[in-house]
Amino acid sequence: MDEEVAALIVLADTGNRCAEIPSHRQKTFVDGVKVASARLGHHAQIDEQGQAQMVLHMKKAHELHVLETLWSGQLLQDLDPSLFLTRQQAECEATNPDDDIHYFYANASSKTTKVFSTVWHGAKCYQKPLAELQTIGLQDLAMSKTHKDRMIIGKVITPVKSGLCLKFHIEDPSGTLFPVLINYPTPIPHFSLSLCDTLAKLYPMGAILAIKSPRMGLDDKGMFAIKVDMAYEIEELHPRDPILEGVKWRDGLMEETSKGWKRYRDAGNREMKINNPLVALRLYSLALSDPEVKQDPITIFDLLLNRTEAYRAVHLYGHAFRDARRAQEVVENNISLSPDQNDRLHLRLAKAALGLRLYKTALKSIDATSKLSPFGLDINNTRYRVRARIVEKEQGGYDWLAIFRESLEGPLAELDVPNRMSSACRVAFFPRKGRGVIATRSIAPGEVIMVSKAIAPSNAKLDAPNVYVNCFDAESQSHVPHLTYMWVYRMLHKIYDDPSLLNVLGGFSSDSNPSPADLPVPEEDEDARLKLLFAPVAPSLSLDAFRQIVKTNCYAGRSVPARGAGVEEIMDERLSVAKDRDPVMFLHGMPSMMNHSCWPNMTECWYGDIMVVRASKSITSGEELTMSYVQNNPSFPSRLSSLSSWDFTCSCILCRTDSSAYDDPNRRAQIMESALPLLFSIPIPDVNVTDEVKDLHRRKAEELEKLALVVGETYAEARPSDLMGELAQIYNRIGKSYFIAGQHAEAADALGLFLVYAGITPTTEAQQKKLGRMIHESHNLEEEVILGIMLLAVLRDDQAGILPNTFWLQSDVSQDADGNCKWVRSALWLHNVRYGGGKALFMERYGPLLAALPVKFDFEK
Repeated sequence: MDEEVAALIVLADTGNRCAEIPSHRQKTFVDGVKVASARLGHHAQIDEQGQAQMVLHMKKAHELHVLETLWSGQLLQDLDPSLFLTRQQAECEATNPDDDIHYFYANASSKTTKVFSTVWHGAKCYQKPLAELQTIGLQDLAMSKTHKDRMIIGKVITPVKSGLCLKFHIEDPSGTLFPVLINYPTPIPHFSLSLCDTLAKLYPMGAILAIKSPRMGLDDKGMFAIKVDMAYEIEELHPRDPILEGVKWRDGLMEETSKGWKRYRDAGNREMKINNPLVALRLYSLALSDPEVKQDPITIFDLLLNRTEAYRAVHLYGHAFRDARRAQEVVENNISLSPDQNDRLHLRLAKAALGLRLYKTALKSIDATSKLSPFGLDINNTRYRVRARIVEKEQGGYDWLAIFRESLEGPLAELDVPNRMSSACRVAFFPRKGRGVIATRSIAPGEVIMVSKAIAPSNAKLDAPNVYVNCFDAESQSHVPHLTYMWVYRMLHKIYDDPSLLNVLGGFSSDSNPSPADLPVPEEDEDARLKLLFAPVAPSLSLDAFRQIVKTNCYAGRSVPARGAGVEEIMDERLSVAKDRDPVMFLHGMPSMMNHSCWPNMTECWYGDIMVVRASKSITSGEELTMSYVQNNPSFPSRLSSLSSWDFTCSCILCRTDSSAYDDPNRRAQIMESALPLLFSIPIPDVNVTDEVKDLHRRKAEELEKLALVVGETYAEARPSDLMGELAQIYNRIGKSYFIAGQHAEAADALGLFLVYAGITPTTEAQQKKLGRMIHESHNLEEEVILGIMLLAVLRDDQAGILPNTFWLQSDVSQDADGNCKWVRSALWLHNVRYGGGKALFMERYGPLLAALPVKFDFEK
């Protein structure tokens, strides 16, 4: 790969506007390209043409960054005058839909994944008021310099284009044109937003913009451009703004018609009704900037409360709270509010505070409303919710069924559930390991240890559909994973919304700060957090610091699915694997304190963006609490690869066993890799089981039994059966295939072995009588184990069978014996250990499967 990359770099056409990469950066760049190639190949199908294009695109982006660095501080007028755009060039570029050399398709023939190349070099955002800024002239603009006390005023002359960033062109009153590039323009990543319905409406042609503290750079074509990281540095001016007094524009520019604040407000209301809050934010802000409004406190009050709702709709609760508080300040002196206006104000304050999880502040606001209010239902619901959250925070009595249902309201639900750490554990420091968590008393399986809200969760598939960002970090001289790029995109907006998050981020471990003394959770009371909400964010942020935090602290997971494993997973094993694709990236505070073990005593799940950590086993006082960073992976080589991001060697019982003499984990991994087509094959559409399908699955089960014998030979002779995770995977498939084939005795035997190899500890006879279940503990708490137990409950009944031409089990089977009930109660118990919620949540998720089974189970017996 080194020679290939070097050859392509030599062949690249640099032209006279690009700089050669300095020799001291050559190796780091080549290494970055190699990593980029591997990561892109994992993310998408990339052909040879795509490989070559990737190198050239990364080189081009890197050269432009180097050139900006070399020209830093030099006046634009002293550089190349041909790098200024003309209006004709800008309009020509705007009319060419494919005029963006920053991307290519990973596979040119299918054009499914659009790949962008860029270079990270920190994020800057100066938010000075316009009154403190002066207009800067062309003669004073310098490359790569932040002109802190200046601004550029220009009119948008081309439509918005959406690529790696948002791009459009402005022309200032002198006739100078600049492309404007906004790297992180929207709190919901712009890759997932409609160009015509949303993005184009944010900066329409004719809009007059003030770009504060501008920074000059080069666009993807090497032309001079204004570079903006966060849209907070751009303020749209009302056409009648006093700043524009005396400003004359060149002929031929589109005029933005002054609509008056009422028309802007009404347009914003219409956008809210069609679920377009980002555009509504622009329109409400324009209404507020109308000079007529600035003299009318009540109108300002109403418009701010309107904008509060738009901010809440995009989960920017800090902005919403600040707007509601500002509305309160506008009218608190000598302005008498009607009861309805007072209720509307305090309801907005309460909802914004609830979104920030400032529960006492929210309760204080909601208690300031009147008893007889037209908003009575909304007020009562909010009051009930706030009080429930306070109880959860103080006592830990979470309603998991209600939280589960709320988590299903969106693909990336953000909940207002409070953080909590059980008194059953504490943070401690371990020699050579740094921070960790230990038990302060005995802990039973299923006990809640931590509840933690994620910081800026990101699902790259939702945030950037069919897009891949190929990023090189100039600070660390390393490649940035696409998932990290998307997480940082969301994180930046969360920081500017809630500056207190910077305190939280400072407590995470990273390469540069391996084990900070502070805990990564805000310890401030609500008054302290309220002050931080109004504190300014530092104008410059290190993106490499965020990259390091993500590298060592982020979790990949998914919210608890609406339905548990069922008929579909029996018929097609691939579905259970598909559910784990495209995970969400979560960053959590207290859970990041836990150290890793491939054989952990903790289990975790997510409800929306809420992580719940429970004990998976019985734990004694003083024992360290551990989580697995590799998601129940039995393959030793695969675990080593996954753990390479962390600077430690796992010494858990599973890794010690895999490393022992006479054990051959590498050969075992090769066998399992070659057997994947056999393990995940013969799906049955429409759950239609014919005699031919039964025969196929019988033969598949027999082939899998041969595979089990070969895999079994790779284990050391004295290896405990519960440490044979690969055999658990195989016997799970054997059991399902025999079940479909109608060979119930063989299916029951295979599923029994599956549970043994999955790490289940059976109950003794005395424990069965006392607990009413067949399982005492289990290492594996995944849905496939629960499903396997449910199948065993059915197979335990000699009368259960499969009709000749359909999967559905006979419905006229009599009530099963108590043994079957013990198996299903075992499934219920395991589900409760993993997810909580008791029988109610179990029935909500597994009710459809139970309804299809021929046996009616007594959970209470």
